[in-house]
Amino acid sequence: MRLFTAIWPPPRVVEELSAALAGAQPPALRRLDPAGWHLTLCFHGEADPDVELRRLGRLAGLAAPRLRLAGGGAFPGVLYAAVVPAGPGDREALDALVAAAGGEMGRFVPHLTLGRNRERRRRPTVPVALADHRGSWWTPAEVTLVASEPGSTGSRYQVTGRAPLRRAPP
Repeated sequence: MRLFTAIWPPPRVVEELSAALAGAQPPALRRLDPAGWHLTLCFHGEADPDVELRRLGRLAGLAAPRLRLAGGGAFPGVLYAAVVPAGPGDREALDALVAAAGGEMGRFVPHLTLGRNRERRRRPTVPVALADHRGSWWTPAEVTLVASEPGSTGSRYQVTGRAPLRRAPP
């Protein structure tokens, strides 16, 4: 089973970005369904769900970072929205979640994949609407373990486990 550990942005954050991008993405890009936009902390690949659920349990009670979507960028074949922590303590909290999930700290770029280019070697052009976007701040309530099933129209996701996060006092 293909698994990953992720944080899902709240609906209002997804709606803000969707509205900002309406009609703005390059035509060569296959836009992903906004309902599937997520911040991957660690991609586990083909993994034992029981092992990953135990690892997920170690994330329960860790500090929740304050985040926002601000700007974007591109990897070869991928257009993304950047996920930005509010400050150094929030970056430390995000890094702690990545490490506890089993992610590679040196390679981690906090982002939501928005679309894929069929030419995987080319970097898509970042639309001005994405580069200029500054979304609302949000604090995730939980981290999830997700099963991913590839399909012809994109992957289908099913949450298989949840770990609540600790919110910092206001």
